[in-house]
Amino acid sequence: MSKLSSLESVKNILTFPLRGEHSLQRFAIACALIAASFVVPIVPLIFVLGYLLRILRQAIAGETLSLPAWDDWGQLLTDGLRMALINLVYLLPGILVTFGGYGIYMLCSFSLPFAESATMHGSHTEAMFPIIFLAGMAILFLSMFVGSLLMIAGGVPLPMAVCHFAAHDDVSAAFRVSEWWKLIKANPGCYFVAWVNTAGLMTIMYVVLMMAYWTIILCCLVPVLAALAGFYASAVSAALFGEAYREAQAKVSSSGKKAK
Repeated sequence: MSKLSSLESVKNILTFPLRGEHSLQRFAIACALIAASFVVPIVPLIFVLGYLLRILRQAIAGETLSLPAWDDWGQLLTDGLRMALINLVYLLPGILVTFGGYGIYMLCSFSLPFAESATMHGSHTEAMFPIIFLAGMAILFLSMFVGSLLMIAGGVPLPMAVCHFAAHDDVSAAFRVSEWWKLIKANPGCYFVAWVNTAGLMTIMYVVLMMAYWTIILCCLVPVLAALAGFYASAVSAALFGEAYREAQAKVSSSGKKAK
C-alpha cells in the first residue's frame, strides 16, 4: 500500500517540521529569511529553496524526516539557484504571456490621453478611442487566461521534475521529460494525493492570511504569519512530493525486475 494513502504516514509528514530537538530554532531561521525577502527581494528565498532541497532529498532517500541544520550556506545558495532556474524555465511561458499582455494593456492605456487630445483638436480619431480601450482590455484578459493555462501546464509536473533533479543532482535531469513522466505514470495516485494535500495547505494558508489581513489587530502581523505558513507549507510539500517520487521509483524498479 502507498505510504501516502496511509493516514499515519500523512500525519507524520504534516507534523515533522515541528518535531526534533532543534526544530523550532531551524524553523525560525527559515521564517526569518522569508520575512527578510519582504525587505530584500529574492536573495533570502534562494537560501530557503536550497534548504527545501535538503528536505526533498531526505524524503526521496526514505530517511526520517526532520528539519536539517542550517549549515554550508554556499551549497544552500548553489542548490537554491539551481532550483530557481528549474522553476523559472517551467513557469516562464506563462509569466511571459501574462506580463506581455499586461504590458500591451498599459501601452494602450497610456495612448488613450493622446487619442483624446487629438479628438479635442479636431482630428477625426473618435472611433479609435473605444477601439484602443477595448483592444487593451481584450488582450489583458486573454493573456491572463492563456498565461494561467500555461502556468498550470508547467506547474503541475514541476514537482516531479524538481524531484528528478534532486535525485540525480543534475539540473538537466529536470528536463529529461521522458524519465520523470514515466515515474508519474507509474504512480499517478500517489502524485495526485501529494498535490491534493499541497493544494489544501495552500488554501488554508490563503484563508488564514486573508482573515488576518481584514482584522485590525492582526493585519500588521500578516508578513510574520505569511512567513510561518509559507515555510511550513513548503516543507510539507517537499516531503510529500519526495515520498511520491520515492514510491514511484520503487514501482518502476519492481516492474523492471518482473519484466526480466
